[in-house]
Amino acid sequence: MREYLFSLVKKTTDLDMAKSKSELAELVPLLEKYTYEEIRAMKNKIKKDVDDNAEKLKGQIEEKERDIQLKQAIEVSDLELQKNSLKEQIENCIAKQTDNDKLMAEQSDRAMTIAIEGMLPNNTLGRAAAKRLRVYKGAEHKNAAQKPVKCEL
Repeated sequence: MREYLFSLVKKTTDLDMAKSKSELAELVPLLEKYTYEEIRAMKNKIKKDVDDNAEKLKGQIEEKERDIQLKQAIEVSDLELQKNSLKEQIENCIAKQTDNDKLMAEQSDRAMTIAIEGMLPNNTLGRAAAKRLRVYKGAEHKNAAQKPVKCEL
């Protein structure tokens, strides 16, 4: 009996099986051009190519993810540096303002002299004008003939 069944199978080809079943209709054109072994070899080659490409793509994806993480870490560190720099600038401005307030309270005439000298040009004429500059604290001074004007601070 076994020999009889195997003899029936030898007479039936893959093409005959594909033609008899409607769900295998899409295989009929392939089986007309190629044998089952050739189709299987093509399928194995395609599968191998896909697996190889999947490994390459997986490596590329991991590399890109590392690049993104490094970039984010660099951006965070840059922001931290900028934050620290701004804090230092604010502290310096506060210190200067405190120094200016202290100078105005203790030596207002010196503060005015510094401010006026800062507005003069940095050349020979500016230095000569700065030498002739006289600033007094309060309304009393020795240059009464010139009729100076009192400036409120």
